[in-house]
Amino acid sequence: MSLSLVDKLKNQYAFMDEIAQIYGTNMGTFHPRLLIAICFLLVEQVMHIHGLIQCWSNPIDVCNGLMIYSIAIQLVVKLASRLLHNDDKLVSEIQKIINNFYDREQKIKQNRKILQKHLNNYECIMKIYSVAFLTLFLIPTITSAILSWYTGEFILFSPIYLPLTDPTKKFGYFLNFIIMGFESILTCLIFLPADLLYINFAYQTVPMSQIFIKKLKKFGNEIIEIENNKCEENSIKFMSKYSVQKEHEKQQKLEEENFLKLKELIKEFNEYNNLISLSLKYMSFTSFIAISTNAIAISMAIIILFFFSVSIGFAASIIFLIQMLNPCMQGSLIVHQNTKIFDAIYDFPWYYLTEEQKKIYLQFIHLSQNAKKLRILILDELNMELFTKALNACYTYMMFIWNIMK
Repeated sequence: MSLSLVDKLKNQYAFMDEIAQIYGTNMGTFHPRLLIAICFLLVEQVMHIHGLIQCWSNPIDVCNGLMIYSIAIQLVVKLASRLLHNDDKLVSEIQKIINNFYDREQKIKQNRKILQKHLNNYECIMKIYSVAFLTLFLIPTITSAILSWYTGEFILFSPIYLPLTDPTKKFGYFLNFIIMGFESILTCLIFLPADLLYINFAYQTVPMSQIFIKKLKKFGNEIIEIENNKCEENSIKFMSKYSVQKEHEKQQKLEEENFLKLKELIKEFNEYNNLISLSLKYMSFTSFIAISTNAIAISMAIIILFFFSVSIGFAASIIFLIQMLNPCMQGSLIVHQNTKIFDAIYDFPWYYLTEEQKKIYLQFIHLSQNAKKLRILILDELNMELFTKALNACYTYMMFIWNIMK
């Protein structure tokens, strides 16, 4: 016998409350590896692309995922507080997980091809957005004006005003309901593939940026080591003519190799930077459309809540909440990684470079300024703060509904 929607909610909340009590009261008894595993698994429930697909296929999973993510955020805070108390064992366990998660040198080239393929698909998606934007706003408005003139009734096609429409005007009421459903379904169909692409892109760029930073730091350390060796050799007072010539040739060869390495790094960074800039440009455009069109979609959730049940209506509204906030969250991740690159470039030992190498390094500085521009476009700290507040609000509201249903 299958459980009802209410029973499923009750079971999930009982499970969530049990977890909350365990990590809230017995935090110190957890084994570090188990604690970290729980944390990563909880976050992965919502953040992973497969988790999002499951959320869309089953609305109740969205509610569960939001509660799990809210608990995971609190768990991360607890972990951070333990780190402040110099828990070396916990630090080493976290470091192992991070290294295993980000060290993917061999897959980076393949990931770049995948990203490029996705960005090529963005152009097609942008055309769909443009058509959908006109469809969602202009066509209903024009149709409403024509029918209002033809029938002599003022027909409102915006679903926000649907509950206010006079029920005696059945023709206008029916058309409102049809257009509302058409707009909302079309909105979901358009933004679902975009959300999946955003998540895939954002999470593919993390290992890309990590490896670039690692290469840049390694190259910087090599330059410092070469300069230190050069100082030691220059301190030797007596050197034969042959040794001086040989050392000069060796230094010249190293400078040429460094020059080629810099050119290779600037090419790699330029490629990464173009991908990031292009994707965020599309992301900002689609986020604007998302905020506009989701006013229609959220009002649909209010209608469902009004006509059918509170649980179904809230589940639908949560889907649209994720749809609106998802681009902000993914943009925050990309900006955060770009900022790390920005810091790594400024920490590079440029003062040891030759004049030609410094010209190449200036290109790094110029390209890295995009990190500051992206912060203006997407304020990552603000967005993540709003996102966590929204999750906590959803959790509180769902607990209120659950108490009513008892």
